[in-house]
Amino acid sequence: MEAIRMYRRRIAMAGERYRKDWPTSTETPAKATVVLVHGQGEHSGRYAHVAAALNAAGYDVVSGDLPGHGRSGGLRGHIDRFDEFVDVVSSWIEDARSRRPDMPVFLLGHSVGGLVAARLLQTSPLVGALSGVVLTSPAFRLRFPIPPWKEALGRRLDGVLPRLRMPSGLKQQRVTRSEDVLLATAADPLMVYVASVRFYNELLRAQTAALAEAEAIALPLLLLHGGADEIIAPEPSLDFGRRVASTDKDVRLLPGLHHEIMNEPERDDVLRDIVGWLDRHAGAAET
Repeated sequence: MEAIRMYRRRIAMAGERYRKDWPTSTETPAKATVVLVHGQGEHSGRYAHVAAALNAAGYDVVSGDLPGHGRSGGLRGHIDRFDEFVDVVSSWIEDARSRRPDMPVFLLGHSVGGLVAARLLQTSPLVGALSGVVLTSPAFRLRFPIPPWKEALGRRLDGVLPRLRMPSGLKQQRVTRSEDVLLATAADPLMVYVASVRFYNELLRAQTAALAEAEAIALPLLLLHGGADEIIAPEPSLDFGRRVASTDKDVRLLPGLHHEIMNEPERDDVLRDIVGWLDRHAGAAET
């Protein structure tokens, strides 16, 4: 544990950016690349099973840890601008395109990673390099209550103590019904359970902008949200999906599933749906 703490202090000081790629077997050419973006407080390592399913279906996976998360540098749970996340994911897309310019690239974002993906599609010229996007439980509005005193304090301190961090208030037992995942998460030293004043305010600003600019997205879209999500409200996701300009969109509420739909007991069904959607669109992108 002490080694982990020392490592995290070192990367925080260095400002390093951690990348994690999962390529397919060299024996079979990949169909496309999926750029995978994790959510708030977690890291890319929690998606090894997702990458394995995508690899088995013929997809290279490009990912990494966002600033202030996992093995990347930066103050834990803090960003100065939400666009820092967008910029890092943009670099992953650029890298994927430079390696295989002939291969389709898809974006897959979960929770805050889904919000990052939405803002990238709404603001970045790199949208032209993508063939489609998958959003799972995108973080367009928090569902769990933030105490009024914490909201008021966050607004007042944004310009004074932006790096002040407080407990996020997220209850891990609410994210999934899978006991194996909950046990692994509780023992994971890379998880982050704090958020800075600036992060919280930047999150709110990004949520407002993403919902206001839904019509700017014209790429093929698969949006899946758990109907029993206690962390992120499903209704804004469904409204966002309805207003997206794309005529090629599949927006679904998954009854009974909690926030981390790719970690739920029904995870195999969810991953099959994602792979099926990618298969249909990877073929279309190549023609």
